[in-house]
Amino acid sequence: MVERGEVKEYYSELTDIARTYIEEAIEIPAMESTTDELIAAFKIAVVKKKLSLTDETIKNLEKVLKQADLVKFAKSKPLEFEIADDKIKIEKTIYKIHQSIPEEVEEEELEDNEANQAKILKRKKSKEKNPYPRFCGSCTFYFIGDYCCNKRFRFFKR
Repeated sequence: MVERGEVKEYYSELTDIARTYIEEAIEIPAMESTTDELIAAFKIAVVKKKLSLTDETIKNLEKVLKQADLVKFAKSKPLEFEIADDKIKIEKTIYKIHQSIPEEVEEEELEDNEANQAKILKRKKSKEKNPYPRFCGSCTFYFIGDYCCNKRFRFFKR
């Protein structure tokens, strides 16, 4: 996309991916929020859900979203290295968000019988953090589990 001069479309899809992931993983209305609203809600959710995210991660997300706003609405033209850097920041942000989401284990499941222990083990295995990102085609963007592949992310299917 960037090679064809479609920088606005690139940033639109890049931020749609990040916003969709945040909306579904953190459960905040990211798609219909402005950048400032999203960041404010995100900061609240980080504290409320006890996510172990650094201020740097939140600032990087905010920088990329604001850069995307400039590209989409003010016809800003970032340099190639800035575009690549923004992509890396979004990749790392999604990965760090995924890593910081705590496992949810219900109290009822903590009973000492084999059936419940098997359920807990199965949940933990399904929630294990995959240190190896998945790639689709020639794109080098992290896929968190099968999340992005099963959604409407045609951005990666080129």
